[in-house]
Amino acid sequence: MRDRAEMKPLGDVLGGLLSKLGVSDLTKWEHLRDDWGDIVAEPWKSQARPITIRGNTLVVEAISTTSVSLLKYGVSSLVEALGRDLGEGVVTEVVVRNPKR
Repeated sequence: MRDRAEMKPLGDVLGGLLSKLGVSDLTKWEHLRDDWGDIVAEPWKSQARPITIRGNTLVVEAISTTSVSLLKYGVSSLVEALGRDLGEGVVTEVVVRNPKR
């Protein structure tokens, strides 16, 4: 068994684990996921859903393959909107992926 001096607080361990998984700020991710429809404008609101944030990259899934092309043209406006809501630099890139079948 480990000596108490070697043990780390659970919050430190979980924070490090989440960071390694690419979710550096769980509160911001939960806000984005839960309030997506209030944070983003069309066509993002109805044509995509957030999947994860890896570092500063937001991964979204389009509702259809046709939507992917449309959404890719609006990435810069999405990054700006997310900067206003989540803070500048939290999301700097967006990856739009095809829907899972």
